[in-house]
Amino acid sequence: MKRRTHILLLLLIAMPFEGHCQAWFFYQEADNYFYGINGREQSYEKSFNLYEKAAKQGCVLAERRLAICYKNGYGVPASERAALHWNKKAARHGNADAQGALGFYYFKPGTYKKSDKWFLKAANNGNEHVIIEMQQSFGRYSWGYCKEKTQDAMGQEVNWYELFMEY
Repeated sequence: MKRRTHILLLLLIAMPFEGHCQAWFFYQEADNYFYGINGREQSYEKSFNLYEKAAKQGCVLAERRLAICYKNGYGVPASERAALHWNKKAARHGNADAQGALGFYYFKPGTYKKSDKWFLKAANNGNEHVIIEMQQSFGRYSWGYCKEKTQDAMGQEVNWYELFMEY
């Protein structure tokens, strides 16, 4: 009786993680097919299907990869709308690459404030590519939102313009 209780307890503990483990497995397999590594023949179609399974189970990295697949037509017809959808989803889940991608997507007249918002989130999450781009762009563009003092994730006041110039 005790052994059965232990097994049941172990199963109950593992159940919440089961989906995440499966999502991670799908993501890893998708990468194998995407890059043609670890004995898998390169196939964008197979990788797309596996990224989709992983993303639907909550894998944020797979959400970002789906955005890339849709943007570039890897394994699926290219669709800017679908790419934007998956980038937004990954960005809202904290993916710094997706946040940076949204910053670049909105970097056009009329949407600079949105661009700044996503660039700041990406930079705050350590996206070095965005930080370098912002350093180079401060002299060329009006970054009204970024030049203001804002609060970082820890609630401390930060002058982002100074931060990017020092990086």
